[in-house]
Amino acid sequence: MNIIIDPNYGNTISSEEFGYTFFLKSSYSTKHKKNQYSLFSAPTFQDGKVDWDRQVSITEWDMNVYRKEALVELGEIWTTLLEYADK
Repeated sequence: MNIIIDPNYGNTISSEEFGYTFFLKSSYSTKHKKNQYSLFSAPTFQDGKVDWDRQVSITEWDMNVYRKEALVELGEIWTTLLEYADK
């Protein structure tokens, strides 16, 4: 997995398996007094351009349509992005 740094969205990972670029959005939790992160996706075209206007939180995805291997890759993407968060 290659992390690409986007000037507007920070660390991103593009996945051919899904056809999306993944990135984190952070928000500060006053309850927990720390940043919390949500995983978002944006469609990626074959030429590598990302449609940032069509961002979707992965909580809106129907996970039942993906193979187990794809879901494992999604977990690895999220874990990798979290490792680089706030660095």
